[in-house]
Amino acid sequence: MLLYDTTSLYFNEAIIDTTAAKLLLYTHETGSLVLMANLDHPKGKVFFSTDEILLDLFCRDKIYLQSLFEATASNMTTILEEDEFKLYMRMDADIRLRGGKHLFSQLRKNNTDQASPMSLDAFI
Repeated sequence: MLLYDTTSLYFNEAIIDTTAAKLLLYTHETGSLVLMANLDHPKGKVFFSTDEILLDLFCRDKIYLQSLFEATASNMTTILEEDEFKLYMRMDADIRLRGGKHLFSQLRKNNTDQASPMSLDAFI
């Protein structure tokens, strides 16, 4: 799913919310799950759709945050740089999520909200 703006997104929860990394869960008006993560490169925030299975794997420390992005993001990715949405071709851009080399539990250690593994049943 390619996002051009965030007006069709409804906030669910902050999965990770630290100074080092942020991962927010939204529901798109179509019912799809969308994640927002902050980036190391390029600077900004990336929005990408995901599915319950891969998000659950991340929350159970089976895959890294960057792997979650790479497994679920479409070929075209929406990045918010300052106040402007830009589209990137993933194969042409080096997109690195902040905290991308970490598992959920590693990011959660410094989580200001003390996030816990979430139940996706509320979103299905």
